[in-house]
Amino acid sequence: MSVGGENEPVQCPCDVSLSIFSGKDITNKLISEVAYKCDAGKTIEASYFEGPASPTPKPGEPPIPTGSVLLKLSDGREIKLPQTISASGIRYATTNDSFVFFSKGDTALILENNEQTYTGCVSGTGEPGGSILPYNSGVRGVVIMGPTCPGPVSSEENCADKPYKTLITIFPANDPVHAFAFTNSKEDGTFSVALPPGEYILGAGESRFPNCEHPKVTVKADMFTETNISCDTGIR
Repeated sequence: MSVGGENEPVQCPCDVSLSIFSGKDITNKLISEVAYKCDAGKTIEASYFEGPASPTPKPGEPPIPTGSVLLKLSDGREIKLPQTISASGIRYATTNDSFVFFSKGDTALILENNEQTYTGCVSGTGEPGGSILPYNSGVRGVVIMGPTCPGPVSSEENCADKPYKTLITIFPANDPVHAFAFTNSKEDGTFSVALPPGEYILGAGESRFPNCEHPKVTVKADMFTETNISCDTGIR
């Protein structure tokens, strides 16, 4: 698919038309260019742009990001995306979230229709942030979100907390800025990721709501630590 006009070509198997704002270029001042090497020999060239000053946010709300990124992928695609609100790093995405570029520190990840297509991406001399093998240790659990109905807590089944399929970012406990690994929870909320022994902080969710807690876990050799992540939907 290509979107032409005044903007750079956008080629993507997903719906990217909403990433272009009324025919206006979403980029502004170039602030950095980063090259990432990913699993399976894939590469990403990312050009980060600073947008205009964001409007003053309402009390209790985060600032609205105005930046953007231009991605050149090793499969030949060039994709321009606006920055979006994220609780666990820098996130750029189409309006319908069919294509998401997520970066944290010197690591990056691409999701297309909720599937990881560019994994283990690192820039410079960083270490890969994808699958951590052959360790027989790690962390697993369930991500749940609630409340799911407004008003007093209801015993009705359709108002119970629900599983949450989302991106999970794993950080070393002593370095909560640089992501060590990424994974996704499934439709039933379950997740599992292999990690070497150590202490980690888990970050879940990709936007302000659901707002997820950030549990700290200790992974021991030859065993998986069980932990659940609770997310607040903001429904009251």
